[in-house]
Amino acid sequence: AQSEYKSFSTDLLENFSEKLDLKVQEVWVYGRKNTQLEDIASAIDVEIGEPILNLDLGSSREALIDLPWIVNAKISMQLPNKINIKIIEHKPGAIWKNGNQLFLVNVFGETLYNIDPNNFPDLPIVIGPGAAENLLELKQILSSAPLITKHVTAASYISRKRWDLHFGEKMIAKLPSE
Repeated sequence: AQSEYKSFSTDLLENFSEKLDLKVQEVWVYGRKNTQLEDIASAIDVEIGEPILNLDLGSSREALIDLPWIVNAKISMQLPNKINIKIIEHKPGAIWKNGNQLFLVNVFGETLYNIDPNNFPDLPIVIGPGAAENLLELKQILSSAPLITKHVTAASYISRKRWDLHFGEKMIAKLPSE
């Protein structure tokens, strides 16, 4: 009985959408900087010409949030034929070198998997265990000395309690733990 009801309601929405010409004709995406449009299109699984009232916006939103760059998303219909997608993406914060591996981390030090850190050559490099998680602390330290900050090429987190600032390959400033 449940599936008969769902089938009936789906058919009713399709007929209603057809009679009023409520079909997807436009999909607008706002807030996208790093997420590929193809990935968004694949995640929402919406076809142009599809009855707009048949869309499962909740499932589409969850699929968007599963994409590596997307923190949050809002999807809405604008009848008769438009879908609006507003996304909030992670903001790249640094390249984290942990052992021999490089990871992109956001401004809060959270690792962003499945994203090539080599695409962000201008980001600072933080090195060592705990470096990513303490990125905000490093940013506070660096913000207090902007003239020095622009010359820092990397920062190593030492013994999970202090930072070494690298200026090129030959000079290191060893900051105290307090």
